[in-house]
Amino acid sequence: WILFESFFFDLSMEPVVIGGIAVVVIFLIWFLFLRGGGAKGDSILLVGLPGSGKTALFHQLLTGKTIQTHTSMTENAADLPPHTRPPSGKARQVHMIDLPGHLRLRKLFVKYLPRARGIIFVIDAIEFQQNVNENAELLYNILTNPKIVTKRLPLFIACNKRDSELSYKPEQIKKKLEAELNKVRKTKQNTVGSIKKGDDQQVMELGVPGQPWNWDTQCPLPTVWSDCSVVAENTDAVLEWMWSFY
Repeated sequence: WILFESFFFDLSMEPVVIGGIAVVVIFLIWFLFLRGGGAKGDSILLVGLPGSGKTALFHQLLTGKTIQTHTSMTENAADLPPHTRPPSGKARQVHMIDLPGHLRLRKLFVKYLPRARGIIFVIDAIEFQQNVNENAELLYNILTNPKIVTKRLPLFIACNKRDSELSYKPEQIKKKLEAELNKVRKTKQNTVGSIKKGDDQQVMELGVPGQPWNWDTQCPLPTVWSDCSVVAENTDAVLEWMWSFY
């Protein structure tokens, strides 16, 4: 503060110098607090509904093998093996945390959110139509969470089980989720801003008030959609995305 006063309250300084310092200070404030939205964490969080295949994806990314999994009741955490790093990746560790999808265990998401560097949202592309509302509800919670939006955490939507001919394509899932999110948005609009500041359940406005919500023009997070199949070992896009942030 003493240094600040010596710069800004020394009347002997040239106006041009004072103006230049002011511009630099304003830029630093914008860059650190607005553009970056705060420091990002060190982990990639895997989230999704029970049965979406995220725990199987976790083990596939970790071991390169397809294993039989059951609904997780606790989190799984590990670093990606160095040999999974693509040629364009940097020689640093990638830490991933697989979080349980059961409704009663989603509080773990709040616990690990400060550590998030990015989020992988896994969708069962076969059973998607039956679970479209639950997927939309969970995505709404992500897209309106102040801690996620202010940091602009990258979001990767992995449409799993695409090896099946009965599965929905990412474009179809995106379109249906957009429509469902507009429905959820209407039912939730009365809760926006109604919860006390600092509460973990505080939500932000999704999209532009009075306008239909659109993935391409109003999504608050940088989002990537991709095919994925743990059974067919089609997870290269997920790996490349994860390594790109380290």
